[in-house]
Amino acid sequence: MAQANKHYWLPYLVLALGVLAVSCGAILIRLVAAPALVTEAYRLTRASIILTPFALWQNREELLCLIRGGLWLIIAAGVFLGSHFKVIGGVV
Repeated sequence: MAQANKHYWLPYLVLALGVLAVSCGAILIRLVAAPALVTEAYRLTRASIILTPFALWQNREELLCLIRGGLWLIIAAGVFLGSHFKVIGGVV
């Protein structure tokens, strides 16, 4: 019984860190002297770098099936997302 409740506080810690990060995000973005598109690209890149090891560790088989079965869909989604940011960002 003691082992099951050993880390009961861990979800609360993660939740508190998430709320803190979201709360400070807008302030930090206002302080950056970069265009919004660049700021969003940095945020998405950092999130991908942080979350990819966890996704690979916990869901390796599912990700490999996804990549084998729908690689062209993943590539198409990336192309459409990139073109969306390019059009919205006013580059085109």
